Amino acid sequence: MRNNRFALFLMLVAFALAFMVPVHPLYSAETDGGDIVYEDTGKKPPVVFSHQKHKEAKNKCEDCHDKIFQKKKGAADAGGKMDMDALKEGKYCGACHDDEKAFTARKNCKKCHVAP
Repeated sequence: MRNNRFALFLMLVAFALAFMVPVHPLYSAETDGGDIVYEDTGKKPPVVFSHQKHKEAKNKCEDCHDKIFQKKKGAADAGGKMDMDALKEGKYCGACHDDEKAFTARKNCKKCHVAP
């Protein structure tokens, strides 16, 4: 009976560890984020957002999350359409890419719109 409990305990620990590793901070978007590709760009190529480039520019996660962007795929358009008009109004990426904090999104299309 005691061996059965111990075996069950080991199986539960192994099961829990198997599902915890992908969400551990060392492996999660919390520390890296990866690239985000925004494809709803009309006739222009998709926009590729690099968390790495923004980290290299000394930006912190909390500079954008959760004030400007939520940490959920597709959440950007929840508060309205994320398009160039919104960026020009200082929303989304335009909150920083205003030619003061960072290069303007208005005249630098190829910095963000990257052909596949």
